[in-house]
Amino acid sequence: MYNKTYMASIAQNKIEADADLAEGMEATNELLENGPPEEEAETETDAVDDVQTEVSEEEMSDPMGEEDAVADPEVLEKLATMIPASIEDIKTFANNYDAPEAVESVFKWDVSDIFYNYFFVGNYMDVGGPHGDNAAIFNIYNSQAVESLREYQEMNQFFSIDTKVDSYDKILQDFIDGKMVFTVATTDAIKRIHEAQKAGDFEFEYGVSTLPDISSLLKARGLSVTDAVAVNGYSDKKPDANRFATYLVNYKAQDLYAKSGKVSCSKAVEYEDAEISKTMDEYERSVPLPKMVEAANYWVQLEIAFTKVWNGADPDETLKELSDTIGAQIEEIRANLPTQESFNAGAGTFVF
Repeated sequence: MYNKTYMASIAQNKIEADADLAEGMEATNELLENGPPEEEAETETDAVDDVQTEVSEEEMSDPMGEEDAVADPEVLEKLATMIPASIEDIKTFANNYDAPEAVESVFKWDVSDIFYNYFFVGNYMDVGGPHGDNAAIFNIYNSQAVESLREYQEMNQFFSIDTKVDSYDKILQDFIDGKMVFTVATTDAIKRIHEAQKAGDFEFEYGVSTLPDISSLLKARGLSVTDAVAVNGYSDKKPDANRFATYLVNYKAQDLYAKSGKVSCSKAVEYEDAEISKTMDEYERSVPLPKMVEAANYWVQLEIAFTKVWNGADPDETLKELSDTIGAQIEEIRANLPTQESFNAGAGTFVF
């Protein structure tokens, strides 16, 4: 998530700087081709200078405000090319950003919660396969995951984030207050921003983008959780139950966000706020939360591993230790699972 007002201001300045540069180059080329102007042309030059001065004074008396910049198609087009595509880009942005006085940090996120950290390693860890339920698939220790954790560790040196103070709620509130440019958030953040807008406590525009890659070589992939509304299929009013389920999915999905703050999985839903729809881009490439019973404490242990790395532990050793521990745990649980027995009873087969 990013502060669109701040980014629009940067984009507008970039457009103006590019225009000035182009104008300067054109004047230089003309000078090289035609030589210096004749003496009698000075009056014309002075006249041009006077016009430029008048225009500048007029622009200063009625400059394009930040709100207008956010609505300007040219500015928005330029802005779209300036959203950092990687953590490396965010670092470069931070080094070159002439921040407004209100901005206290370019980028912050909740580094104490694995849900907001997972995108660093999500593309290189496979726990449970595509559906998250296959105990035979467990691969978290590999060179890409280790290197991604190294990049994560370097962020502690680059951005000042205090895990004891900077909770998710505080960071999101700082974003709403205009104290930062970028953050990592879940879809609940949009609802909080809408509430702040209605209360007059959010003076900016915001934007949603996919999570930044780690580098030009290491790709990011976030974590997602999908909830479901279930209609009892064993009702004695099955036709009515089917109609109700159809009604919820086909006609009321657009109301889900307004009522719950959760975004519908349906691509057919259109939102008045177009930024909500952009969350689907990240959802489509996300990793589903693994559902393996054998790795029930994996998330707690992974969160601990991230904390160790953030505080200086060696990423390679930490990840290998975690892989060995959870891998052995999975094997032990699978080895002690009771063997399923089945028997035939009439036309059906029952499994216990």
